[in-house]
Amino acid sequence: MSSLAKREAQERHDAERGSAHERGYDARWAKASKEHGQREPLCQYSKLDGVVAARELTDHLYPHCGNRELFWMRDYWVSSTKAMHDGFKARIESDGIEAIDQLAIRLGKQPLREVRPELADHVARHLSARARRGGGSDL
Repeated sequence: MSSLAKREAQERHDAERGSAHERGYDARWAKASKEHGQREPLCQYSKLDGVVAARELTDHLYPHCGNRELFWMRDYWVSSTKAMHDGFKARIESDGIEAIDQLAIRLGKQPLREVRPELADHVARHLSARARRGGGSDL
C-alpha cells in the first residue's frame, strides 16, 4: 500500500471512529484516570528499564477498540509518559497481541487471553485490521 493510500485509509478510519468524547474519554474517564495516577504516579513502562519518570497519562495496556467493558478494565490501565505511550507502547502494539501479552507479564499483570479470551480475540482482530491499514493509533 502506498503512503498516500495509507494516509487516506487512516483519514477514513479517523472520521469513522468518532470524537474522543464519543470513544469514552469524558469527565468520568478524566476523574478515573486522575485517581489511577494518584495510586500509580510513575510511568510503569519506564520502570521496566529502571528509569524513574512521572506519569503523564493513563494508557489502556490492551487497546479497547471501542469495547466499553475493556475500556473500564482498570487492571489493564498503565501509568505512562506520553513519550513511552507514543513510542515504546506503539511499537509493542504494532507487534500484535502476543507482544502485549508479554508486556502484561513483565508488568505483573495476567494476559488478557487468560482472563477474557473473547476480549483478547476482539483486540487481535482490531490490531490485525490496523496493520492492514498501515498502522496508526485509535486513541
